[in-house]
Amino acid sequence: MTCIDCQERPAWARERCSTCYHKAVRRGTIQIRSGTRQCSVPGCISGMPLRHGLCDMHYARWRRYGTTDEHRPTRVICTVEGCACDAPFRRGMCNLHYTRWAREQKKIGV
Repeated sequence: MTCIDCQERPAWARERCSTCYHKAVRRGTIQIRSGTRQCSVPGCISGMPLRHGLCDMHYARWRRYGTTDEHRPTRVICTVEGCACDAPFRRGMCNLHYTRWAREQKKIGV
C-alpha cells in the first residue's frame, strides 16, 4: 500500500508515509487520535515515543535543564575573585583557574 498523498513511499499511518503524516499533523489536516498518547507540553504535536508524558525533545530538555521551556544557557563569569573570564566552566571556574585548582588538588592527594 502506498501513501495517499505522495503516491511514492509505503504507507505508515492513516494511509500516509511518515513524512506526509507528520506534515499533515503540523498543518492540522489530520488530528492525532484522542486515544493515543501525546506530549503533555501545550502546543507540542510530536507523535514520538513518550517518557514521563513528554516527547523525546521535551524529555531531553527536562533532563538537561530541569524545565521543558526552550532554554538557552547563559554564561557566568568565573567565581575566582578578580577574574572576569566567561570561558567554559567546571566547578564555577574558568579553565585557567580550574586547571590550577585541579593541579593543587593532585599535589595534596585529594
